[in-house]
Amino acid sequence: RQELKEQRQESDNNSARARLIDEVRGELVTQQGHYMPPKLIDQVHYLYRMLDSADQAPGQEARERLATLQAAFTALSARL
Repeated sequence: RQELKEQRQESDNNSARARLIDEVRGELVTQQGHYMPPKLIDQVHYLYRMLDSADQAPGQEARERLATLQAAFTALSARL
């Protein structure tokens, strides 16, 4: 999130790069407001908090969810 913020500040407001950064940021960062769907960063934080407080090894669903989130992040990174 911080790296995107810095890149956005360095880019021209009307450039294609700025628009791309805004699109990717929109998929990573949850917007402010009531009942906004959590975006990728918040989903990773949620999974981390669940696993960090668990008293057992992560289950198959948690591993699958992590793989899904990693794939989504890799796809977003590739766009940049």
